[in-house]
Amino acid sequence: MFCQKCGEQLLEGDVFCPKCGWKAEFFEESDAEGIGKKKEKAGKKSGSKKTKWVIGLVGVVIVVAIVAFCITLLPKMTRSNGGEVIEAFKSGDDSVVLSLENGKSITVEEASRATMTADGQHLIVLYTDKSLYIMDKNQKERVCVADKCKSYAYVRNDGFYYEDSKGKVYRVKYKDGSTVLLEDLIYLTVAPNTTTALYRNSRHQMMQLNHTSDVPEKISAYKLPKYIMDSLEKEDPLVGEEPEADQITDEGDMALWVEGTDDGQASVWCYEDGIKSKILENDDDDIDLYHSKDQGTCVIETEGKIWIKRRGEEPISVGKPSGSVYNICTAEGYIEDVNVMNKDYIYFEADASEKENFYVITPEGDRERLLANVFVLSIGNGRIVWKDEDDSLYHGKLEGAKISDETCPVYMIGEMQMMEDF
Repeated sequence: MFCQKCGEQLLEGDVFCPKCGWKAEFFEESDAEGIGKKKEKAGKKSGSKKTKWVIGLVGVVIVVAIVAFCITLLPKMTRSNGGEVIEAFKSGDDSVVLSLENGKSITVEEASRATMTADGQHLIVLYTDKSLYIMDKNQKERVCVADKCKSYAYVRNDGFYYEDSKGKVYRVKYKDGSTVLLEDLIYLTVAPNTTTALYRNSRHQMMQLNHTSDVPEKISAYKLPKYIMDSLEKEDPLVGEEPEADQITDEGDMALWVEGTDDGQASVWCYEDGIKSKILENDDDDIDLYHSKDQGTCVIETEGKIWIKRRGEEPISVGKPSGSVYNICTAEGYIEDVNVMNKDYIYFEADASEKENFYVITPEGDRERLLANVFVLSIGNGRIVWKDEDDSLYHGKLEGAKISDETCPVYMIGEMQMMEDF
């Protein structure tokens, strides 16, 4: 089962997606094609950590051996920023039990949901009577945020967002319990580690709320096609389904969004250092954006070009090879899971005529092909694993615009692939 908004895998009992906060409406993987055009692309192109496998016509490859190799070669990547948000929902006895990393647990009676912040300093509790509280982990210091709360999301170390019984959305700060109303909200995007937010309202205004401020700031007017506006106004204001392109950094020093028109044109805009600028304009709405984990770098794909916008730098454009572009990453992992530095090299795959090539974009904006006719299995922690046309498995170090220490650790025995001692 997967999240309808971001594709994250969900567990039984999950009411909200642990990655994006979207309210869980379970669907099977076979139903994923019904999510929409951009979701359909995302499964292949978004930089997902899902590893691709091909099953040969003559039998099943020894997947266990390859997986074991990849796990040994590439240490597990996490999304932790010094801790993870811990969340739990009520059991049959109207209590919530939070299991902590140290093996201990916290039980909250008469609650339907509870969340511990990543730094372990605050506990958000939604009780069965719909009242919402902030408290310390010992449940001694308690502050009532709302008597009637519909839901909450985007739990950060400095605060979170909640929706009241009337559908209005507020930001709450732990420090003093203060709240800020996001008036006429129809779509909300929150920074990865703070409550800094970029949101669209029904008056066609793009608003920014910095985590250091209690006053939302209008940074732009915006345009969207009517069909998207209609769908936004019908969605839950905490977690709308479109547009997917909005992003903002933790300190609010760079925001990025997409605008579109009824005649099918689209443009990408940036607000940085108090200045609004247009990055690109496209004749159709086929624009895909891929954000780094800190949202300080964005890779934008159009029909003929790839654009890279890094915080504090001018955007650069690179000619796109033929075929679809996907699995955009740095040497440390897929772009959505890593913080991208300004001097990092950007890598991606592209398929053409049923063959896949692996490319690099240098910090200066030059594009080079590193591997031809390959099938990339895994990338991360400075290494890459791939298969060639003969199904031989290779690995090497990603060092800027080259791959060094190429090694073939697999040999063939009939239809079986076995691991060499390396």
